Amino acid sequence: MGGARGAHDLAPRAHLLPIVVGGLLIVFSFWWLYFERPGHEVLTSLTAAFVWGYGHYFVFAAAAAVGAGLAVSVDHATDRAAISAAGAAVAVPVALYLACLWFLHARSERSVATRVVAPLVVAGVLLTPFTGQAVLSTGLLMAGLTAFKVVQAGRRPAILAPSGE
Repeated sequence: MGGARGAHDLAPRAHLLPIVVGGLLIVFSFWWLYFERPGHEVLTSLTAAFVWGYGHYFVFAAAAAVGAGLAVSVDHATDRAAISAAGAAVAVPVALYLACLWFLHARSERSVATRVVAPLVVAGVLLTPFTGQAVLSTGLLMAGLTAFKVVQAGRRPAILAPSGE
């Protein structure tokens, strides 16, 4: 009886599943995209280091705002808040995060496709509030960008460490 009651208690919360899945895709993509490019490839001068260091204020602020946006989306979905722009509360900080990473990493990108895809995904993310599931749509776009970057990284020639021989 306890298991059936637990399943019955979860049924009203099933509409939160797209927010949970989208939020996880966003967070995992944030992590991978942030650590995709080693810092030493970008930090080639004092000016680059200055831009890299201070650019992180925007990266970290956007990441924190995504967390607040996810909370707003959950409150909207559970009718705890009557916010008409709940999808934008996630999409705008995600777009800012991507734009900042693109700006910080683009200087060391070798592939033209990689330089172009990120701004296109930013534009797509900004359109997700017009869908019925903004958080899930944003998460799927982020997962797509991450998959693209993984494929691109696999195509780069590996740099072999010198052997001790």
